[in-house]
Amino acid sequence: MVWMIVLWGCVSGRMRDAASYMEQQRYPAAAAAYGDVLSKRPDRLDALLGQASALLAADRPEAALAPAERAAGRGAPAGIALYARALLAVGRGDEAVSLLRTDDEIPDDEIPDDEIPDDEIPDGPRLLVEALLVAGAHDAALRIAREHSAEHPGPWAWAAMRAGAVSEAQSAGYAATLSEDEDARADGAAVLSALGVEASVDISEDAVTRWWTAAGRLEAGGDAEGVLRQLSRLAAAQPKDVAVLRRLGQQWLALDAPQPARRVIEMALEADPQQPDLWLVLSRICAQLKQPRCEGAALEGRLIYSPDAPIEDWVRAGSIWESLGEGERWVGLWGLAVTRRPGDPTAQYHLARALQALGRIDEAVGHARLSWQASAGDAEVALLLGELYEIRREFRAAAALYREAISLHPADQRLISRLETVLGYVYR
Repeated sequence: MVWMIVLWGCVSGRMRDAASYMEQQRYPAAAAAYGDVLSKRPDRLDALLGQASALLAADRPEAALAPAERAAGRGAPAGIALYARALLAVGRGDEAVSLLRTDDEIPDDEIPDDEIPDDEIPDGPRLLVEALLVAGAHDAALRIAREHSAEHPGPWAWAAMRAGAVSEAQSAGYAATLSEDEDARADGAAVLSALGVEASVDISEDAVTRWWTAAGRLEAGGDAEGVLRQLSRLAAAQPKDVAVLRRLGQQWLALDAPQPARRVIEMALEADPQQPDLWLVLSRICAQLKQPRCEGAALEGRLIYSPDAPIEDWVRAGSIWESLGEGERWVGLWGLAVTRRPGDPTAQYHLARALQALGRIDEAVGHARLSWQASAGDAEVALLLGELYEIRREFRAAAALYREAISLHPADQRLISRLETVLGYVYR
């Protein structure tokens, strides 16, 4: 009997210590105190709940899983909520969905409103919305989020955006930016930004640190949707941080969402245009979206800030402006290339072509000659320069050029045909 009294007193004392530590926000100490209690009373429910809460508050969700699961297994609503939070924090959204909904046979995208978790589970509807979002069941998440939009505007805004309900997402985003909760404010600003609407919110440094930590943990757990959410919050808090925007853009692309990825990359380039690799990423996004003018402008940005860019990038940008009939931009691009790549026969050749398209034949001849001299007898250059000679009615010069080119490319029927044609003019 005496030992039981001593044990009871020891356990009660450590429970009081743990409660005090929680009040002081000394969460690691509280978790340790609850652990002492559980070492003596392993099934004590309030200690399981307390330790899980302390570990979550200390940002140790992996460690919180075990006590939270045990508490949830006892049927405690608070334990179910804590276990769901821990599962979500480590990117196990599918398991959280199964834990929170009342009928495991209902597909994630067909959960009726009356299957929302019992209200006795603390924060149950919000947790289910978060779990469905992580699991990729956006439509189901949105239906439940609508029912609790006043209490949880952040998840509502995010669910609407991910479900493609643009007008609703914008309204929800504005509402969320007015929330007292930092996560909700950041969600609202992130959603508005993804929709192309500027929004500014005040966020604490503690929240930024917490989101960075969460993003890293979720990435390690393979939760792409969760990583996207945390990075979007970070971008809302740090809209000029190129590193954040770069990662967010890559995350959108990983989820096959090029339109919001484009907006994010453009924000990064507005903050710091001297990022040639991001210009290249933007050009590829624009190509994926089949927006050639955007692609051409992005390639130009890359070429401006990347002097050693490969000639293929110049050719691609030039072909875009050519196809769009943007003659001046075509000439301007290859004019820059000739400056950046002196002596490059390809740059001289394409500048000559661009000038020819604008009717600036004399200038085109000069650059085509330089290309011919530097190209070691390229047949394409010979055909261009010969055509320019013909336009100027310099048929003897054209014939001499074709003869020289044929000596290097005797099987090229194009050169042979052109020579026969100009000789007809020479001997007329």
